[in-house]
Amino acid sequence: MKPKIVITHWVHPEIIERLSKYTTVIANQTKETLPRAEIIRRAEDAQALMVFMPDCIDHQFLEACSQLKVIAGALRGYDNFDVMSCTERKIWFTIVPELPKIGA
Repeated sequence: MKPKIVITHWVHPEIIERLSKYTTVIANQTKETLPRAEIIRRAEDAQALMVFMPDCIDHQFLEACSQLKVIAGALRGYDNFDVMSCTERKIWFTIVPELPKIGA
């Protein structure tokens, strides 16, 4: 069985296609921010999560999503992410502070 990754915001279809070779991808394919409860519902049995600036990952979120092993942030900062709680749970938290521009 492939690990499950939840992508909380819209990403280019090529990213979903590439990840789908290795994981079961549950992607937000809209341009809207999902409600927190919906992200938790999608991620409660996920091993990986791709998050963005509008998201908030805190102690309660991690409690509800106990199978997470890695959280990848496509963002500039991480003030709304409880890195200490991730560390305590042995969840890798990574960020990409400077995303390349498409076509650059």
